[in-house]
Amino acid sequence: ATIETAEAAVEAGAWKIIPKPLDFSRLLELVEEAVGQPLVMVVDDDPELCATLWDLLRAQGYRVCIAHSEQEAAERLKDRTFKVVLIDMKLSQGDGVRVFRLLREANPEARAILISGYRTELEEVITQVVSEGADAVCYKPFDVPSLLETLGRLAG
Repeated sequence: ATIETAEAAVEAGAWKIIPKPLDFSRLLELVEEAVGQPLVMVVDDDPELCATLWDLLRAQGYRVCIAHSEQEAAERLKDRTFKVVLIDMKLSQGDGVRVFRLLREANPEARAILISGYRTELEEVITQVVSEGADAVCYKPFDVPSLLETLGRLAG
């Protein structure tokens, strides 16, 4: 059952598994390593895209948090400090512009990448949010190397 539990934990997103009895020096090393990784939030209402970004960003060494709505993003912004937030501008439950403004209010130092699959439809809105301080815009479908380069530059 122990191996199955560890495998299930990794599948669910566990970063590391520490066997018992605890080796406290190893635990402290892992805590220091984890805290040193940039914390990124993805705000998007598409569960498949969020899962893909979760896997991609964790593989690149980021700690990742997901929010599927404006309300979930607002809750996460209350108790966490993010280095970078990727914000879908067209959410089924909420508004990407409000998420950006909540981010600026909660954590003015955080960097924001606007994401959208509606380049033409949302052009004015995106231009407005960029003028308010958003750092970058990435359009769906993503050019993954470009997205990772942008994220790395902003998280650096």
